[in-house]
Amino acid sequence: VARPRLPVGETRIGGFGGVAGLRSYLRDERVRAVVDATHPFAAGISANAAAACDAEGVPLLRLARTGWSEHPDAGRWHWVDSHADAAALTVGLGSRPFLSIGRQGLAPFVEPLRDVAALVRVVDEPEVELPPAWTLLHSRGPYDLASERALLAEHGVDVGRSATSALQPSGPPSTPPTGLEEPGPEHADEQRAHVDRSR
Repeated sequence: VARPRLPVGETRIGGFGGVAGLRSYLRDERVRAVVDATHPFAAGISANAAAACDAEGVPLLRLARTGWSEHPDAGRWHWVDSHADAAALTVGLGSRPFLSIGRQGLAPFVEPLRDVAALVRVVDEPEVELPPAWTLLHSRGPYDLASERALLAEHGVDVGRSATSALQPSGPPSTPPTGLEEPGPEHADEQRAHVDRSR
């Protein structure tokens, strides 16, 4: 988001310049350990952290939220690998979709859902022009289950679309969610090795 909620302490916003830049930062700041708590879909950042920490011998711990694929209701959800796949699938699932995917992921949905009365929730202003049929809702979480169900009922939502990192079974049984699969933990072995060495 454009105006994130910042934690207590020194904060740096922006990239490091790839693996080489991060390696320089680790050396210059004499970093003793790295905790990777980035968004589940920030695969590039996690890959750079793993490579830089490995090269510099700095312990790395990756924190990851539990996915939704093992949820009891996951069998009735629709799983896709990209926003484009989700957009194509959503067209045939219902007439009032709810898109809670962030402003940067909306572009693939514009044409497939141009004439559909979609409800779109974002924190910041979308980067693309939205179709007139869409309803835009500016809101920042976290959200509780009761308020999410109330929102879906109020707007008559019959299909939800979310990344799995933000997915929750908030709708009634007739509201099928479409979840975007999170990238696999490609560097999990390297990260575990860093943690083992730091003990």
